[in-house]
Amino acid sequence: MNPHPTDRDVAVKELEGALLDLMSEFRRFYAHAAELISPGMAVGTFRALIMVDRMGPTTVSAVAERLRLDKGLCSRHVSDLVRLGLVDRVVDQADRRVRRLVVTPEATRRLDAVRVSYEHMMAGGLGDWPVDQVERLSSLITDLAAGLRATPAGG
Repeated sequence: MNPHPTDRDVAVKELEGALLDLMSEFRRFYAHAAELISPGMAVGTFRALIMVDRMGPTTVSAVAERLRLDKGLCSRHVSDLVRLGLVDRVVDQADRRVRRLVVTPEATRRLDAVRVSYEHMMAGGLGDWPVDQVERLSSLITDLAAGLRATPAGG
């Protein structure tokens, strides 16, 4: 531990605390949203659904990599989603050996309903922020996430 923290050390520690608070709020929201999508759905399964929706037709490996999950655990989440009728596995027309994951129309309908409450929560949290500040925050978070993805765990 540095006995004489720099301004940067202090700022990074404050950011860590702020991100922990934010993650707690998102965990709470994700747990609620997962329950709305399908009662009893695990948060990890909900996160996998969100990622398939964001990525478009994709593979289990790509979802696992993006969520930084073990491929086996991700496969179990995807199997749950398939069983619930929220994701289909379709043959990739370019490489028939590959199965792509796609959200079903029912998943889209349920996600759209959940997003209304999410967007309301986000709008409330941002209050009267000017649009340029919201855009700047989005850009900064995107840059931070990209930097963290490029950094090895524990490194």
